[in-house]
Amino acid sequence: MKQKAQIRAFKNELRNYNYYVSTAKKTKEIIDNYYYELSGVKANDPSRPPLHSLPDKERENRIREAINRQERYLKLTQAKIKYIDRVLDNISEPLNSTIVDIFLRGESLTAHSNNYNLSNVGLYKKINKAIERALNG
Repeated sequence: MKQKAQIRAFKNELRNYNYYVSTAKKTKEIIDNYYYELSGVKANDPSRPPLHSLPDKERENRIREAINRQERYLKLTQAKIKYIDRVLDNISEPLNSTIVDIFLRGESLTAHSNNYNLSNVGLYKKINKAIERALNG
């Protein structure tokens, strides 16, 4: 992948970071609900077996397949989160917080360019160079 395309792809991933975090949280809840559904209703007396009808193997298999699908999706989402965190950790701190503010929180590029005494284009080039170095290192 060309360097510019790789930088552009990382910026898109960074913009989706909050979505990935919320999706991972929701997916964990869905998996927990599926496991709860598999466990059945428990009796008041813990020494007695669970109270439910005869085991429905087809339903149980559907639930287990859904759990596997959700777990694969969760692993993919967590891998994307770790990738973004790893790249951001390779960027020095003042520029790191600027990148997070601009791409993750959607703050104005102009306000941050004034802090660095740069034009918008100058700050954008500086951000691209920092991301490029972080991706390669």
